[in-house]
Amino acid sequence: MIEKTMTVTAPGGFHVRPASEMARIAKSFSRTKISITSGKKTVSASSMLGLLSLGLKEGSEVVITADGPAESDAIVALAPLFTVK
Repeated sequence: MIEKTMTVTAPGGFHVRPASEMARIAKSFSRTKISITSGKKTVSASSMLGLLSLGLKEGSEVVITADGPAESDAIVALAPLFTVK
């Protein structure tokens, strides 16, 4: 299991476009469980609605957790979506 802590740096926060892209990418890692945590709430990275329910704004801290055969690749693929402008 790998965890990476990130800060949302996109001025508009984490909105529909990056959430949709994250869910699509997360689903491609079908044998790796990927979750996103903000505060006390944890959601599946493959659920666009779950991701949006976190209400991530610029400056929000998130933890990406991946567990499975492609955990490193999953973190590398998803982390930049929190910093896209």
